[in-house]
Parts: sequence; structure tokens; C-alpha cells
Amino acid sequence: MSDVFHLKILAIEKTFYDGDAISLNFQAFDGAYQILASHEPVVMAVKEGIMRFRIRDDEGNEIVKTGV
Repeated sequence: MSDVFHLKILAIEKTFYDGDAISLNFQAFDGAYQILASHEPVVMAVKEGIMRFRIRDDEGNEIVKTGV
């Protein structure tokens, strides 16, 4: 089983991120969420704020990315 999943984050005017991710942390209107590999596919509106997701670079190192 893979520890990555495909993540696509859309903003109103552009695609913010489209690629593989290890995890995603964000605030929704009903609380905090963390998405990991093997979760059910989900589409949801999120609360304005900071979103953090972990990805791997070309050498396999984990990197934490932050979006607002």
C-alpha cells in the first residue's frame, strides 16, 4: 500500500497544487482535518486559513509546504 495520494488544491483563480502528497492538514467549518493515503476521496469547502501538506522531493526527502 502506498503512503502517498494524489492531492489537488484549487483556488478561485488557479490550481494551487496538483501532485502527490503524504498528508494534508486544514481547518474546515466543523473542525480540523488530516487526510492521509487510503482515505476515501473527498471534496469539501475549507475555512480560510493555513493549510499544510507534506510531499517528497526528487531525492525522497519529506518537505512541509504551507498555503494560505
